[in-house]
Amino acid sequence: MLELLAAAAIELPRPTLNTAKALVRRVPHINEGESTAVQVSLFVGPNGRVIECTLLRAGGTDRIADALCEEAIGVKVKPGRDERSEKTHALFSTILSAFADGEGALREPLTNLLTATPLPAVLFLELQKMPEAVAEKPRIAVRVRVDEAGSVVACQPGDEDRPKISDVACSQAKLQTFDVKRAKKGTAVSYIRSVIIDFKLEGLSLHPAEAHFVKDFLVCYTSS
Repeated sequence: MLELLAAAAIELPRPTLNTAKALVRRVPHINEGESTAVQVSLFVGPNGRVIECTLLRAGGTDRIADALCEEAIGVKVKPGRDERSEKTHALFSTILSAFADGEGALREPLTNLLTATPLPAVLFLELQKMPEAVAEKPRIAVRVRVDEAGSVVACQPGDEDRPKISDVACSQAKLQTFDVKRAKKGTAVSYIRSVIIDFKLEGLSLHPAEAHFVKDFLVCYTSS
């Protein structure tokens, strides 16, 4: 059964300053002109340790992009918490970067390059008529907890200003089945994640660039 709770917010993990420091120590030496930023999807354990890194987009050199994602395995981030305020496994996207000496000024333009195009939606919902609140912002994100079988067992709105739209998004998210994620030992686990949903008018074709899913990643690294 879907639980829509407000008592405790589902909190996705986030990198900390220590995360960045640990990653810099692991990444190979960066030569001048090799500064790189990557957008990645990280799957982390309740202790905040990265179990899996999937490379989504990269700005810079392939060598450093691959190294950033590969060396992120085992690095610690602030753990995520589910709707029960319990630390849990989590899947989330973030930006990782590494810069050569004297090239720190490239951080902002490289990051902007990665975030200029939003990530593809996970779900598309067709409407016969587009309400004004949706037409102005046709995208919404909800945070869900997925159980060991891939079913959504809890959902919370990501947009408190549009509760009715969030309720619709959650009602549709609970009908979906998501990837079964596994702990380092191979056991299926419950986890939290964000689900991006785009609303569109019924019969309106998607632009080719939009007609794919977040799971169509580039490269995936996992802990051994």
